[in-house]
Amino acid sequence: MREINRRIVCAMIFSKDGKLFLGKKNPNNGGVYAYCWHIPGGGVNAGEIDLVALRREMKEETGIDILNYKTELVDDQGKG
Repeated sequence: MREINRRIVCAMIFSKDGKLFLGKKNPNNGGVYAYCWHIPGGGVNAGEIDLVALRREMKEETGIDILNYKTELVDDQGKG
């Protein structure tokens, strides 16, 4: 099995009443885990700041622009 080392970002979005926003994988977009629920996110490009990458990924995957949302960055360098 090959190992890929790439920094990623993802977002957990909660509504005011505590509901969690999840996406569902589209089987027509290729990739793995078709029809599975997921937290939106993706890879950070070389030289890109995490928050900029997160904003880009959220816009690409959900159409939501998080520019005016309260964001909290949590960093975990663990493997998994």
